[in-house]
Amino acid sequence: MRWWLHTDPPCLFSVDNASVNGMDYSMLDPNLYMVQWTDGKGEIEYQVDINTNDNGLRESFFDVTPYVPFFKQFLQKIPLLTLEQAQKVQIDLIKQLYDCKRQMPYHYSVAAGDYWWDASDATMSASTAGGLQNTIAKVNAVITQLNTVMPTINTAIIDKSNTSFTQVVNGVNGSVIDKVNSNVNLANATLSVYNDNVGVTNSGLLRTTLATIPDGSGGFTDIHGAPGNASNALNPSTYPEVALPGYISATGIPSYISWTPITPVSTSNAQWIPIGGTTPVTVTPAEQQAIMSGIAARTNQLNLVKNSKSAEVAAMTNVYDVINYDVTTGWPVIPLPPGFDVNRYFSGNGGSVNFVGTTSGGGGTGIPEAPSDNVTYGRRNMTWNPALALSGDVLDGGTF
Repeated sequence: MRWWLHTDPPCLFSVDNASVNGMDYSMLDPNLYMVQWTDGKGEIEYQVDINTNDNGLRESFFDVTPYVPFFKQFLQKIPLLTLEQAQKVQIDLIKQLYDCKRQMPYHYSVAAGDYWWDASDATMSASTAGGLQNTIAKVNAVITQLNTVMPTINTAIIDKSNTSFTQVVNGVNGSVIDKVNSNVNLANATLSVYNDNVGVTNSGLLRTTLATIPDGSGGFTDIHGAPGNASNALNPSTYPEVALPGYISATGIPSYISWTPITPVSTSNAQWIPIGGTTPVTVTPAEQQAIMSGIAARTNQLNLVKNSKSAEVAAMTNVYDVINYDVTTGWPVIPLPPGFDVNRYFSGNGGSVNFVGTTSGGGGTGIPEAPSDNVTYGRRNMTWNPALALSGDVLDGGTF
């Protein structure tokens, strides 16, 4: 979001490339000359003397809350304002308030003392860098060992398992299945012989043979085994015994793979500088976790408010309701250290705000200084134009 305001008549206010004049800035410091906000960075230009612009250098600010009321004036004055445009401005303001509030100091007592801790983006990033590097180092160690172990696993286990399985299948086929099939075939041949010579009632070799044997009473032995001096018992043929297959030779089980245990990620005390401190303070791993968790929980709470308020604005169907929506209410109260100046703190510690030192021009990102040639100038159509001063000037017929 980009916006700026200028307190000199005609009292301009600009958001993006849209500008209005006639703003009421009476609630601002009378020495305030210009305010500019660009992508999360705020700059203020003051005049030490209300009648002069002393040097054009700027100060930084971080909290946009004091300037929120002017957005309502702006939206009321902008011509042909659409519902979608009004919603975007208000939702952008909600997001900016969220960014400011989530980076406020966080209070937490540690063994070393009672302190307020920096929760700005720059400091939070620096605070987690050491732990992140330790984690990366351990992950790399795991990757290195896995890269070494995996080929061994493939060779020693997978390949050998496949070979052993193939040998088992071949052994079963050759030593078991083939022999079973062979013996089944032999049994089938035996049954065929039996059917041809024994099992047929009215024919066959056995009946023919028995019928020719006298039974001692002038007759012949009956096929059904009538008593007589001739035995009709069959002596079964002796078939070769089927040998059981021997044990199948299998590939030996691979030996254990060498593994070097990976040590856990090390934790250590950190040296953090609290708000207002000039020397680092020892913070234990448990205290670090508690502080970071507390900041994360607060951020989640603020995020819920941001999402809720943004959804409320997005659901509105009347542009006037959007303009009158108060983006500053409903946020949780965030306590601050005694005497804490949000703008000076963030500026002085190089957080999200940086000094720029010179003005920039065009496109809603600021306007250039008027020429320094002892002529009074005013703004018209985004350009400085010679003008008649309210006092001390003479209407002498000169050309403007």
